[in-house]
Amino acid sequence: MTAKALQDAPEQATPFRQREQLSGRALTIICITWSLFQLWIAADFPFYLSELTGLKLVFNGQEARQIHLAFGLGLGLLAYPAIHQLHPAIDRVIKYLLVAVGVSACLYLFLFKLDIANRAGLPNRFDLFFSLAGIACVAVAVYRSLGLPLLVVAGVFLLYVLFGDADYVPDAMRWKGAS
Repeated sequence: MTAKALQDAPEQATPFRQREQLSGRALTIICITWSLFQLWIAADFPFYLSELTGLKLVFNGQEARQIHLAFGLGLGLLAYPAIHQLHPAIDRVIKYLLVAVGVSACLYLFLFKLDIANRAGLPNRFDLFFSLAGIACVAVAVYRSLGLPLLVVAGVFLLYVLFGDADYVPDAMRWKGAS
């Protein structure tokens, strides 16, 4: 084997393409911002700054989880190619579209949490759209990063949550259902 063939061997053995410059920068910026966010929610400084300025700079646990999920989902969707057989430009468009939809689904929960709580189990069209889009984006991120087996296991559990209270489920496995 030549030296060039040895250098190209790892690239041919993995399904990843060379990451374009914009994606690499975006990944770096997201990682640094996510790290700063983690430091922000763990520190006492936001409490002092909120008292001084009167601004809401402190996140409760639910808000922090939603923002955390937005960062993780954005990274998961951005780090792996969408479809390996497509032209890189089309792949890039699909990748950024998925990131935008996934992050907006996470931030929808953050921005409209009071409206969702006031509706109390009566979702409107936007709730249904963003919840289905969020589940689809998480499924795509799981498939691209961890593969089909984990997606199948998660799908089985999701089906159990939705249909585990049905009459055709054996009594030992039946449960009262999800709200």
